[in-house]
Amino acid sequence: MDEPFGDVLRFAVLGPVRAWRFDEELDLGSPQQRMVLAVLLLRRGRIVAVDELVDAVWGDRSPAAAVSVLRTYVSRLRKVLEPERKAGAAARILVSAGSGYMVQIPDDAVDLGLFGQRVAQARALQAEGDTAAASELLHAALDSWGGTPLAGFSGLFAEQERFRLSEQRLSALEACIEIDVQLGQHGEVIGDLTRLTQPGSTGLIPE
Repeated sequence: MDEPFGDVLRFAVLGPVRAWRFDEELDLGSPQQRMVLAVLLLRRGRIVAVDELVDAVWGDRSPAAAVSVLRTYVSRLRKVLEPERKAGAAARILVSAGSGYMVQIPDDAVDLGLFGQRVAQARALQAEGDTAAASELLHAALDSWGGTPLAGFSGLFAEQERFRLSEQRLSALEACIEIDVQLGQHGEVIGDLTRLTQPGSTGLIPE
């Protein structure tokens, strides 16, 4: 993919759904329009069918003109993400593909992708015996979180994604605590251990 997508655009789903061009936050529109982008970011790199997007945005309360409205949301998002794209030129970020849409951005342009990369690198370093570097990367991975994923959204899709992502964070948090204990950093993990032992804990950051 041509630069500058990874450097110019940044996205967040680990908290409120947000996007920036350089340091300027972008106006992503209505909650429903933001949800369209959120779904595509969570499924980045693969085609998301129109029916799947409609279901994620409206659930079983989709309007009769849902598909038409969805296309309007996509068109508006394209203008926000590629403001310099000329009329008639093909979109390069939010693209039409098959029976749906997909976003083409590097993993590290999204906080979730950056989180996954850091966790994977940390686990590899831990396997090699470099626990100090693994700890540093796991702390950096956990710092990628800005709050509850998809904050402000309701509905089955958002709830399922929050549960899935909370499991990933909990796994990383447990690994981080284990490594920090091995390194003798007991004082730094007391707060995390307290939160993990609370009934119903998911390890999520409160909104």
